[in-house]
Amino acid sequence: MLIFLKGERNSGKTKKVYELYQCLKQNGISVSGIISIAEMENNVKKNYYALNLYDNEKKLLASKDNICSGKKFGGYYFYEDGFDYSEKVLMENIEDRVKIIDEVGRLEMNKGGFYKILNFLIKNYRGNLILVVRSSNLKDIVNTFCLKEYSEIEIKGSIVEDVMIKLK
Repeated sequence: MLIFLKGERNSGKTKKVYELYQCLKQNGISVSGIISIAEMENNVKKNYYALNLYDNEKKLLASKDNICSGKKFGGYYFYEDGFDYSEKVLMENIEDRVKIIDEVGRLEMNKGGFYKILNFLIKNYRGNLILVVRSSNLKDIVNTFCLKEYSEIEIKGSIVEDVMIKLK
């Protein structure tokens, strides 16, 4: 089952998906994945890190500053090391009932970022894949990956019950 958790920019998507992760774990559901943690500087999102939900290790995904020869996309420099790390994390515990990837967007629509691992998981993963997206990007992501079957849940209030109903 593929489930999109959708919401607008700065609507608390990452916070809600982390709460969902904690609830799934507390209910004995095997879950792993990556969430994107923002690091703020002067009320501006300066860096994004891939946080491994399994062990809380994090790696730099993107920065406003070109720290280590990143590839510029939008207002950030993106780092292959962070995405390589994320791919490794997502391949581990492949038997988990739920995998979470936060956030999928324009980078993946341009065949960058999580594109390669997402393509693999969409075709091969037999568990429940939860992807966090901006509402405005959902249609383009569906088209990028030629998706036919999926569910959408708007991130408003608690999403736990809605997700639990959809899990197989």
